[in-house]
Amino acid sequence: MIRAIFCVGLLSVFFSLSLHGQETAKRNYLTAEIANDVFFLPLKTDRYFTSGMQFEFGSVNEEKVPLSDQLIVAKSKYWRINHDLFTPSAIDSISLMRDDRPFASYLTLSRGRSFTLPGKVFYFRRQWTAGILGKYSGGGMMQNAFHSVIDFAEEIPGWTHEVKTDVVLNYELELGRRFFLGKHSYLSVNVLGRLGTLYTDLRPEATLSLMPLHLQKDKYLQLEFSAASRWVGYNATLSGGLFNRDDRYRGVVMPHRLVHNLGVTGHIQFSKFYLRSGVKYLTPEFWGGQNHVWAWIGFGVR
Repeated sequence: MIRAIFCVGLLSVFFSLSLHGQETAKRNYLTAEIANDVFFLPLKTDRYFTSGMQFEFGSVNEEKVPLSDQLIVAKSKYWRINHDLFTPSAIDSISLMRDDRPFASYLTLSRGRSFTLPGKVFYFRRQWTAGILGKYSGGGMMQNAFHSVIDFAEEIPGWTHEVKTDVVLNYELELGRRFFLGKHSYLSVNVLGRLGTLYTDLRPEATLSLMPLHLQKDKYLQLEFSAASRWVGYNATLSGGLFNRDDRYRGVVMPHRLVHNLGVTGHIQFSKFYLRSGVKYLTPEFWGGQNHVWAWIGFGVR
């Protein structure tokens, strides 16, 4: 039964890609997120994935699937900007650290589309990403500028050892399915695949969502508990880019091929506005590395 529903959803979405149905509703949205390991008190590790920002602007159209008056697909198109920074555990070291994570940062622009059946019973997303890896993405400049305005933080000289500048070209595809467990609880299962010069990996993930407070359709509190594993083929933030080979790290920093991730998220929805915040836990990404925890916060308007 589950397999049949999944296949019907998949066929419906792919059918809707080629044909345009009757548009029933349209809305624009804007989201922003900022993450930092310093946010996770009291650890404030300031290592590995040290900070990140994401901004997304898009629109969602609800359309009736051609030849069907009952099935409505939500189609979204969006632009997304990401700026992520990575540092070694010995962040204040002046010399090149051979047994640690390298300094790395990237700035990317993504264009994506997604297709969702009612109630997110089935979800499909694809995305193209382009950008730059290395010093011209501004990671070191941003972190040192931030440290310059904080009394207890000093300038970080190690950014001179950042991975070499390279081009980022990536494609990702995501499929998801939601299983309702109750009126205000459900389990989401999705698979995300990425291929390109920044990341090449495959990640299955499961998320349990609970809604302890539900006042109205657009006013509620939701908690999410997620678990994911990632099979890693390539990670340019560890080994440098594919085009501009960086022998300081390629073959020196040895990535783990299997990495696990846990997350807890709180979501407050109030009419057209929402606030989200959470904590993520990541197992070591390379041999000799440590576990890592960071926190993030985001908001959106739709």
